[in-house]
Amino acid sequence: MFKTISKLSSISSFNSSDIILNQTSIDKINSTVAYSLSKNPERDYNSALKRCTIAQTAEQKVAELLNGYNTNFDIDYNDPYSYSFDVLAGFEFYNTRIEVKTHQSNSRWITVNIDRHNKNNYMNLYPFLEYGIADVIVIYKTDGIIFNNVFVGNVNDIKQLIKKSNYSGWYLNI
Repeated sequence: MFKTISKLSSISSFNSSDIILNQTSIDKINSTVAYSLSKNPERDYNSALKRCTIAQTAEQKVAELLNGYNTNFDIDYNDPYSYSFDVLAGFEFYNTRIEVKTHQSNSRWITVNIDRHNKNNYMNLYPFLEYGIADVIVIYKTDGIIFNNVFVGNVNDIKQLIKKSNYSGWYLNI
């Protein structure tokens, strides 16, 4: 896992123009947008598409960097292995399972969800914290063009950074 974390940490930022989305990424964007709209039909299609494209760009970059592939499983919410990680690293990175998150806001604080029911649409860390399926998490702060790496680590590393908000919920102190 150290080799994977070191490789991910070595890239402090990247530009989305360096990524040409492959068919797996395009398929995942389409299925995620469809799922998102099915959960909330009031949601705007274009904003869902933009959000999913940005997230998938980060996932594909991580997959390319680690000679792996981004997942596009049929999601079964009874099987956390179908949704608890985004990238499976290549053999030389020990087939590490990586969760990839993007913070797509200019807000200083990264508000997170740490309970089973993500009703607030904050960055959902519950599967990473609770299931033990993904080995590593990487978080990028992005405006959709430039992706800045703000965190890479394992579950023990991130748990230390989760703080109770003075207002409501939880945030990452990074």
